[in-house]
Amino acid sequence: MYMTTQYNHSFVKAYDLSWAGAPVPGMLGQVSSVFAPFYTGGGRLDPKWVPSRTLFPIFVGINDLDHWNTGTTFTTGLAAHRDDVFTQYARAIDLVSLASEQLPHTNTNPSSQLYTTGARNFVVYSIPPLDRAPEFTYVRAPKRSEIADYNARLKAMASALANKHHDAIIWHVDLNALFTDVLDNKDRFVQTRGFKELNAICPYYAQNWLRLPSMGYKDASCEYKVSEYFWLNGRHVTYPLHDLLAEVTHDALLASH
Repeated sequence: MYMTTQYNHSFVKAYDLSWAGAPVPGMLGQVSSVFAPFYTGGGRLDPKWVPSRTLFPIFVGINDLDHWNTGTTFTTGLAAHRDDVFTQYARAIDLVSLASEQLPHTNTNPSSQLYTTGARNFVVYSIPPLDRAPEFTYVRAPKRSEIADYNARLKAMASALANKHHDAIIWHVDLNALFTDVLDNKDRFVQTRGFKELNAICPYYAQNWLRLPSMGYKDASCEYKVSEYFWLNGRHVTYPLHDLLAEVTHDALLASH
C-alpha cells in the first residue's frame, strides 16, 4: 500500500496476488494459475504492463519455516526438502532451475514463469527475525538457525538469477537486518519511534486484525494502540513496519538508478 500511495512519484497500479498462508510452492502455483493466465499478454484481464516499468516484489518463506527442520512437505530428507523449496522459488521467476535436481511435480511450462512472460524487475525480501517473535520465543535458537539458512539460500538464488539474466534487475532487501535494527533501537526510524511494546502482543488485535477499524485503533482490552505494538500477532508485524519497509524498498530502487 505505502509503495503506491506514499512513496510513489506518479500514479502506480498495484496487483496483490498473494494467498494467505502460502509457502514457496504456493507462490509457484500463483504464478502458473493466476498471474500467467490472467495478467500477461492475451490473458483474461491483461493490464498491459510494460516490463521496464513494472516491479515484482516477492515476500515469501515465513510459512516454509514451519517445516524447515522436518522436511515433510515434498520429499523425504531434510537437505532435499530445503533444495526443493528454492528450486521452486527459482522456477517461479525463471524456467530453468538453479538447483541440480529436476522435480517432477514442478510446472515447467515456459509461459507460466515470470521472466518468460516479460518480468525484468524483482525485489526479494529476506525472512524477518521470527526468533524474536512471540510465537517462537520457546524455540528461539533453532528458529534463528532456520532463518539464517533460508536467508543465505535466498541471497545466493537472487545472485545466481542476476548473473544469469543481465537484462533483469533483482534487488535483495535484507528485511531481517532492518527489523532487527528496529527491535534493538526503535528510535532510529521515524516510523517506529511511536512503538511502546516490542515483544508482546494484544490478543484482541491478534484475533481481529482483519476487522480493525483503523491503523491507529485502540481497543479497551489492549494497553496500547495497534500501531504502538511491533507484533500484530505471533508472527506478523504492524503497519508502521510496512511503512518503513516501503521506504527502504523505495530508497533501494532509487539508489540503483
